[in-house]
Amino acid sequence: HSSYDAMLADLEEAALAPALRSIVDEMRRSLGTMPKAAARPETVDVDVLLAVASQLLEGKPDEASSEATREIVKAAEAAAGPGVVTLFGTTMKVDFSMMKPRGHYTSSAALQRYFRAMTWLGRTEIRVAEPDASGAMKLNRRALAASVVLRSLVSPSAERTWRAIDEAVGSFVGPHDSMSFLAIDQ
Repeated sequence: HSSYDAMLADLEEAALAPALRSIVDEMRRSLGTMPKAAARPETVDVDVLLAVASQLLEGKPDEASSEATREIVKAAEAAAGPGVVTLFGTTMKVDFSMMKPRGHYTSSAALQRYFRAMTWLGRTEIRVAEPDASGAMKLNRRALAASVVLRSLVSPSAERTWRAIDEAVGSFVGPHDSMSFLAIDQ
């Protein structure tokens, strides 16, 4: 087990964390080229999602970012317990204690940052459909629009890199238990 854990830690620190950083940076740059859509709620939501991931990977907050982004980064780094995040047209409970690095993720600052960013990206739900008060499923158009914006930000090279990260992580920890990022196309 320890050799398995060491292999995963080495792979994550040397390859997967820098790859994730390049994808997030590229997506944020692409988002910045969408001037007409910049003020749309779904675009603002995507910006928060990516800005939080970027700042968690960097290991320091960006004081120029939105208040929502700064608050989420602060809560993620504190990893102290439950909180509430309003994003993609809905309010969701987030257990920020899940962002406390453990196991081999405590062995370096780079792995701690990678862990927090991957946990943020992996656990933040974009609920395209949600039950209303009667239990009937209702389309969340803002979340659907945000999904389309997110997908549009992924270049072919970023998609290849994401697939490599996804396959590497999947080979160590198993298949997804929810819709993966690239399943949006389907």
